[in-house]
Amino acid sequence: MGFWQYLKWSSIYILSIVIGSACATLVWRDWAAVMNFDFLVWDAEVISRLVQQGYDYYTVAFYPLFPWIWKLLCVGPFVISILNGVFFLVTVSFLGASQKMSKTSFLLHLSWPSLLFMILPYSEALLFLLTFCF
Repeated sequence: MGFWQYLKWSSIYILSIVIGSACATLVWRDWAAVMNFDFLVWDAEVISRLVQQGYDYYTVAFYPLFPWIWKLLCVGPFVISILNGVFFLVTVSFLGASQKMSKTSFLLHLSWPSLLFMILPYSEALLFLLTFCF
């Protein structure tokens, strides 16, 4: 499989997870809960504050590249989450193509428990991309 096939399979897989999660939320909650999902949870709230207010004594542990990109783009948490998803999908597709993984092995690699952190406004997807590039 080439890069584009890996990208297609990873996109389908991630999209099915997102749609499945939205459907499960609809079953247990209402549509307003799905549409008003707060992307600023845990560290994402701190990173958002970094974008708006800059660094202080308690935020020095966060690397500046991701908040800087977020501030440069002037977008909200939902859009930066989509950008993180694109970073992750492209990187994992290049990884699959470079390792010549089978489709089963590739989909298994996409089943990381920490996949959630790759599509929320965290710096992990950017770190994954930069680690693979260098």
